[in-house]
Amino acid sequence: MAFTTSTPVNKLDPSKIKWEIKVRAQAVWKGITRDTKEFRGLNILFIDDSNSRIHAFIGARISSIFEPSLEEGQMYHICSFSVHRYTGYESHRCVRTDLHIYFSDYTSMQKITVSVPRIPNYNFDFYDLSSLGSTNDEKRFLFDVIGVLGDREPLLKYMSESKEEKMQLKCSITDGRITFFDEFALKFDKALEKQADEITIVIIGCGKIGHYLGELNISNYPATRFFINVDHHSVRMMKLWSLKPTFRQKVVVKKDEPRDVLLSVACIKDLKEEFNERRVCCSVKVEKVEEVQWFYHVCPKCSEELVAIDGRFKCTKYKRYIPYPERRFRISVICSDESGVIFIALGDSEVRKLIKKNVFEVDLDHAKESKDSDFPAVFKQFAGKVHSITLKINLKNVIKKSEVYESVDIAELSGISSATISNIEPSGETDDNRGDTVTEMEEGNEEESPVKSLESVSKDKIRKNVKVNTSTVTDGDDDFVLIELISEGKSKKCKK
Repeated sequence: MAFTTSTPVNKLDPSKIKWEIKVRAQAVWKGITRDTKEFRGLNILFIDDSNSRIHAFIGARISSIFEPSLEEGQMYHICSFSVHRYTGYESHRCVRTDLHIYFSDYTSMQKITVSVPRIPNYNFDFYDLSSLGSTNDEKRFLFDVIGVLGDREPLLKYMSESKEEKMQLKCSITDGRITFFDEFALKFDKALEKQADEITIVIIGCGKIGHYLGELNISNYPATRFFINVDHHSVRMMKLWSLKPTFRQKVVVKKDEPRDVLLSVACIKDLKEEFNERRVCCSVKVEKVEEVQWFYHVCPKCSEELVAIDGRFKCTKYKRYIPYPERRFRISVICSDESGVIFIALGDSEVRKLIKKNVFEVDLDHAKESKDSDFPAVFKQFAGKVHSITLKINLKNVIKKSEVYESVDIAELSGISSATISNIEPSGETDDNRGDTVTEMEEGNEEESPVKSLESVSKDKIRKNVKVNTSTVTDGDDDFVLIELISEGKSKKCKK
């Protein structure tokens, strides 16, 4: 029997296709587009005996050939494949190398049933969570992190705006915080229940790094995997360190953010600098929809707004022209309540929430309409209706007194007059009667917090001395809103 040589994955290059590698599949996941839910292909994170890692992709057309034999943890002998360089537009890459593998019709893959290659069961590229707080690559790469498990909240179940049941699990590890969603959260919660060890070391492989309310957060992506107290040298080292008296579990447990304050327009315009980056709510009537440009172009990679140069769109971050940019809604509305008038810019998520369509769908519908106006009629229906709008206050609003306010959430309050809400004076003090946040609700409790969607508020009578507070729960790129009605203690009206 001839001896077959294989190439370490860190020695691969695009010069040929007759490569042979012996690898272990650490993670296998499907690539599905976000908007159309189209299956694009299979992704695999391979590791070899040189402790090197590489990403491989199998297109949807040939995926059925390889999918039945693909299994996480299994070793494979793979021959005849192409090696490509990343173009720079890919996001959430699972490895930091510049190359990745493409399977083709001529690629062969066979399982290795003998333990001849000494390929480790796991390989990680760990990053210090404290250093990830300032990284600019949080959309470009996925990250491996390790830490000692700290505080853990109960698994939360809630309903999304599309009436789908969602799940969320929050816990903290050394130097950071984890928020997992849906089936991944349930799987992680069950795995933690089985742990009997006093010290729990958690490894998050290919975690998605982001920031929510200024806090570093790790969430799950299709490539994400978790490992709890696995047989790995890093886990053994972490356990030894945690037993030392000098070890500090720098668990980032962020205190509850101040609840969104319900204010009148006059109060919002009079906010001081301490409200910078705070969110406030207002109940206003849309008086007029500005018939100006209703969308803008963004980079598909970084989501930054593009600059138009001679009819072409350029990304200033990556300094490249984008031939096929994405579009996002941006609608300007003039609103009012009894105390005054306010100019609000509605963002993409807010407009989508109201009309249940994206930019391209609205553009297509508008093309079928009469050409009397360049402005789609679907936006004109906002006028005359009362909405609960959440605004994010910035320095321009509180220092330069800019009268343009940006929205972060919206809901139509049918049948409710803006005059129903009493004016409330902004205060930095916390109401002692508020208790815990809505997100700390545990399934199965007999006494549940009164959780309602923003849309359902219109069905209730908003009584005097009742204040509406919202708490946003993020699920990746989707926004979900929980709302709590809390009896107000002492409140004062704004001075005219």
